[in-house]
Amino acid sequence: MENKLTRLFVAFPIPADITAEYSAYITRFKEISGLRWTKARNLHLTLFFIGEVEDRNIVHVINELKAFRNTLKSFTLVFEKITFRGKAHNPGMIWAQFEKCEAFSEVSSQLFSIVSKYMTIVPRHLDPIPHITLARLKKGSELNLIKTDEFPMPKEMLVDKMELWKTVHTPDGVLYEKLA
Repeated sequence: MENKLTRLFVAFPIPADITAEYSAYITRFKEISGLRWTKARNLHLTLFFIGEVEDRNIVHVINELKAFRNTLKSFTLVFEKITFRGKAHNPGMIWAQFEKCEAFSEVSSQLFSIVSKYMTIVPRHLDPIPHITLARLKKGSELNLIKTDEFPMPKEMLVDKMELWKTVHTPDGVLYEKLA
């Protein structure tokens, strides 16, 4: 009998004021073809992508993360830029990218140490770039119509909590659901 897998990640949920600014920004670009904007309720900053975890191990991941969450010290990320990510000639995402931050890297590394025994993949980026995925792009998207310099990101964002989220596939697309 095969154990079901669930895609998990540790996230910092984006504060309501930033989500509101994001929603106002994307309203101006809703009609551009080839873009799939991230739903406001799905906005997050990934602290660590765990990947597919056997369902029987989710409770263990939750318990270990609860212990770590109690030791988490807040840190501030500084907004750097809005950027297109992926292949240079065919980017696949729009990111709100933050400057590299030692505290972010340390949290990500500690999370890897905690959950690595439950992971079914080897992470590609052990020192990830702090970012919020704003949109996914299809080939041929009209990128020249997107004004990346007009995005109202705050200069700083305080990261003061973490949550375990899972990916849920629905008929309306992917949603993220908080587990703990």
